[in-house]
Amino acid sequence: MTSTKPSHFILALMLLLLLAPAAATVKPFEAKYKAFRGGKNIGEAHYRLTENGNSQYKLFYKSDLSLFVFSDKREETSIFTLDANDVISPVTYRYRRSGFGKSKELDLRFDDDKRQISFAKGDPITWNNEWDNQLYRLDLQLKLKTGMKKAEYDLINYRGQKKTYAFEVIAEEMLTLPYGQISAIKVKTIRNNKKRETYSWFAPDLDYVLVRLRQFKDGKEQGDIQLKSFELTAK
Repeated sequence: MTSTKPSHFILALMLLLLLAPAAATVKPFEAKYKAFRGGKNIGEAHYRLTENGNSQYKLFYKSDLSLFVFSDKREETSIFTLDANDVISPVTYRYRRSGFGKSKELDLRFDDDKRQISFAKGDPITWNNEWDNQLYRLDLQLKLKTGMKKAEYDLINYRGQKKTYAFEVIAEEMLTLPYGQISAIKVKTIRNNKKRETYSWFAPDLDYVLVRLRQFKDGKEQGDIQLKSFELTAK
């Protein structure tokens, strides 16, 4: 009679497959958005993730907004590494803002060997695993894939200040956006400042990318960024 037991070779192969690290699930993409305030189109935004090679990635955000005589142009660039377990490690961060009022800029370098964050202007500080001003949103996107309902991040914001942001999934909604109709997970930013409210929506059908971001201050809408187009760009 032929034995139905798997060979030692097959068992060993199955064990190796089980123990091998999973491929990183982040996928390069390009997303474009329309920006509104009070239902009026006030500009556009661009959000792009590209792979540089050797497990290094670049996350880029740009917005160009205008309302009456006010204008606001911003760019954020994060260089980071991503391992096979989807652990993000920031390397550098660059922020630029111009338009009405004072222009602002910030350059950070995260030194893993010295465990410090260096500023282009100013003294370095101890790095206690803080994120930069935009990478936490990409990590939130990855965690939503796993079914996460709550998350908290310590970060350095675009002013160079240490902040803690907490997030909680509060609903699943069907949205009608410039992109079209799409189902999305609604996430609330939890903060001590009760005057400000921020809601984010992430779409499972689009690799959990951010499809809408809406902000309020004292109950009045400050901005509403909605997805216009999306493309996975990995070759």
